[in-house]
Amino acid sequence: MALLLGLDFGTGGLRLGVFDLSSRRMLGEREEAYATAYPHPGWAEQSPADWWQALGRASRGLMAELGRPEIKAICVATTASTVVACRSDGMPLCPALLWMDCRAAAEAERSAASRNSVMAYVGGSNASEWLISKAMWLKEHEPKLYAGADIICECLDYVNFLLSGRWVGSRMNATCKWNYDSIERRCPSELYEELGVPGLEAKLPPEILPVGGAIGALTTAAAEHLGLGNRPLLVQGGRVALDPAREGFNTAASIWRPTRQVAFGTLAGQPTIAFLEHGSPEAFAAALAKAGVRDAVRLDSGSSATAFVTGGYANLGGYLNTVWSRPVPNAIVLVPRADASPAARR
Repeated sequence: MALLLGLDFGTGGLRLGVFDLSSRRMLGEREEAYATAYPHPGWAEQSPADWWQALGRASRGLMAELGRPEIKAICVATTASTVVACRSDGMPLCPALLWMDCRAAAEAERSAASRNSVMAYVGGSNASEWLISKAMWLKEHEPKLYAGADIICECLDYVNFLLSGRWVGSRMNATCKWNYDSIERRCPSELYEELGVPGLEAKLPPEILPVGGAIGALTTAAAEHLGLGNRPLLVQGGRVALDPAREGFNTAASIWRPTRQVAFGTLAGQPTIAFLEHGSPEAFAAALAKAGVRDAVRLDSGSSATAFVTGGYANLGGYLNTVWSRPVPNAIVLVPRADASPAARR
């Protein structure tokens, strides 16, 4: 019997489960919540220590329930970019900047001026959620903290370090969120310098592994923390992709049709509803801007909706989307849940 342990660090908490490769079934699952702080509008923070403690409690409980079976391998998925600035030994220097934290909106906007070729892979500009924009913010607004950080990384990299003692990044996250050139296999130092964070590549995890790549065996301390009787192999993971049905979304609603999009906004000072039958969120944003629609609130559909988690941004039950919204500021994605009250849906 070959057993795998999957760890899913979401916005509201941790899920983990033991999967049997032989029978192709889940043997057991546990969940453990952790808190999010909102110190200022648009800010969202978590404590990395809370992640680690939640993991220990959930895993030890599940292992005891299952009789401490031998685990062959472990893989981690997390939100992205949830950014940690820390010492090389893993000591955080500040709370983690959660993926939904959009304090780096101005920094993300500045990235649109770059003509570096790697920007073509991210639609021409970075988003405020991404690691690079958040690193820019830290450099500008917390220069002493930034200078003292040996490592600036994703939640995924941080958890993998605590499990294995190795600083490695995920090629998926790096390519999507760090402007990593996956063809040349390098971090674009010239772009980082252009964006005002020269030498950032030296603070990022030094090795980039593809999803499924072997990181190494768990440390003895990590195995004990998880309640394991052995030291399984840790393999590289990526970002969380949630199941809308499992999260309780109203997937029958028309706003969930992948190409159909609706937005509320103002046009010439008057409330208006905009509708797009076919096209990407980027195309919708461009069309809204061209039509003169301002202060748009978009009811989301398609892939962005899968990023919704219980509670959502400031407990509004939604997802702050700044990837597509640069031409149309203040875009908030609202996704009604099947069990949401009418007041919660407004």
